Amino acid sequence: MTSNDMVMREEMAQASIPKALGMSAEDVPISLTGLNRKAPPRSLITESPYGDNYTNTRTRARNNAARPIRRQKKSLLPWLLMALSGLGVAAYFYKDQLVFDKKMHIELRTVPEVVTFKMNGVKVDEGTYKKTPLKMNLTPGAYDLEVSRPGYQKELIRFQGQAGETLKPEKIFLKRAPYVPLSQVKIVASTGKIFADVDGHLYDGETPMTVELQSGVQHTLSFHTGDNTSLYKCMFKVDRVDSSSPTVLTVTPPIGTAKARCNIKP
Repeated sequence: MTSNDMVMREEMAQASIPKALGMSAEDVPISLTGLNRKAPPRSLITESPYGDNYTNTRTRARNNAARPIRRQKKSLLPWLLMALSGLGVAAYFYKDQLVFDKKMHIELRTVPEVVTFKMNGVKVDEGTYKKTPLKMNLTPGAYDLEVSRPGYQKELIRFQGQAGETLKPEKIFLKRAPYVPLSQVKIVASTGKIFADVDGHLYDGETPMTVELQSGVQHTLSFHTGDNTSLYKCMFKVDRVDSSSPTVLTVTPPIGTAKARCNIKP
């Protein structure tokens, strides 16, 4: 075979490859060994487990396995609110023992129960009568407390406390003053019942009621009827002393243009 025949066969082989693969001759690379190689068309590429240049990774199927469901974390807010409310309740019931309680406290009991107080020489609530047992909240320190009531001897107690401390002194007994005469007075209403207040809550209640008042001085009676919220006042004086029966005070509510009246009879 001549060299011309070999060259012709080589050219015929090169021309047949692009026709078989549907490519032009310029697209076919020629190797040093004389073999023509080119990557096959993308339509002929199938999935391969290898990550080389001939692997069609775009057409690989996705992993559609079900993901595990994450358990949702529970909110801690309800528990925090419950804890805060519990602390609030505990602080209310045990506030006397808490450090942040800036007041000192004293629980007072007296006989008789209705008295007036002076704290370091100053009248408590402008000398209004108070009913015991009574709890006072005070600034920490030392105090002189005077307890009084008309017709009784005054009592003085001294105490001192710190913030958050609660003092519980013994019951305070007031002794009758021998030089101050007291008389029993029975208060009744001329018609029905009234709600009476004597000398600014020294005595109060529904008639009929019996009270003990100082003789020879003027007293004030404030009252209102059950079906009327209007407040009426009248003044009276007790002159009878050392009697076996009480003095009767008859209260007449206002009728029409007539004013309220207090009539006292020995």
